[in-house]
Amino acid sequence: MMRLTAVLSFITMLAIASAFWLWHGKTEAQAAEQKAIQDLNISASTMSNALRLTTVFSVISEGRAHEKLREQHEGEQRRKDNQQDLRTVPCASEYLPESVERRLFDNASRLRASYLSEDTGRTIKPDTNPLPANDR
Repeated sequence: MMRLTAVLSFITMLAIASAFWLWHGKTEAQAAEQKAIQDLNISASTMSNALRLTTVFSVISEGRAHEKLREQHEGEQRRKDNQQDLRTVPCASEYLPESVERRLFDNASRLRASYLSEDTGRTIKPDTNPLPANDR
């Protein structure tokens, strides 16, 4: 009888230990599944934000490209208008001496600097020349 009680106690303890082991494994599996779902949600959110940001940059870039093209067309039209207006002026096709050209550029730079500093509140160097040194 004592032996039977010991065997039954041992079997009961094995059953309890295996039940606990199964419950513990199931709990760990659920926790791992929850973490995987959370990681997927974070990844999806990150990808969504990256896609949204890419879309915004694309829209901005496209708008800037259209703006640059419009500015280029306006500049070409201004050049054509200026050339048309100056065709009848005989001295417009003459070259200026370098000293006169330098003074004109300096004066234009000073005017631009004073206008920009008044308009934006920042200072611009008055000797800034819009043309590169080799084109002056």
